[in-house]
Amino acid sequence: STDKRFLDQFADGELKKFEPFSNYPPVFKDISFWIDDYTKFDLNRFFEICREVSTDCLESIEMKDEFF
Repeated sequence: STDKRFLDQFADGELKKFEPFSNYPPVFKDISFWIDDYTKFDLNRFFEICREVSTDCLESIEMKDEFF
């Protein structure tokens, strides 16, 4: 294989336990939305919902920016 994710497992020359990886390359998406001044937004709850609906497809989630 020429997949970097596969080859990186052997980069240091030591044998390691195989860590499976997706056959598909990572996809980076962003989401933007507007919330009025009267709506309470709970960032932790939002992250929790994203993880619940992702069915283990989500590797990371982060808040990049916030505008007022």
